Amino acid sequence: MNGDNALLVSVVVFASTTANTNAVTVQQSNDLENWATHTVVTDLNNKGVGFWVGANVTGIASAYVRVKISAAQSSTAVISLSVNTAKL
Repeated sequence: MNGDNALLVSVVVFASTTANTNAVTVQQSNDLENWATHTVVTDLNNKGVGFWVGANVTGIASAYVRVKISAAQSSTAVISLSVNTAKL
């Protein structure tokens, strides 16, 4: 991440029409094979329209970072996601 070691991940739910679990996680890795996971939010389907979360993820010490959105195959959700980096 070019010297940055923290993230602010913001998630907004615009619509969710499923009873399945949706989750947003941040993962970090140095080798693109072994990923450490930091949970941002789970159960997006139960949060309701207009739900917002801003999660700080600190202690990023890896070269690669990805945001993973997990949903069951039959899920439908409309979300907004932003990621900002910082050097602490």
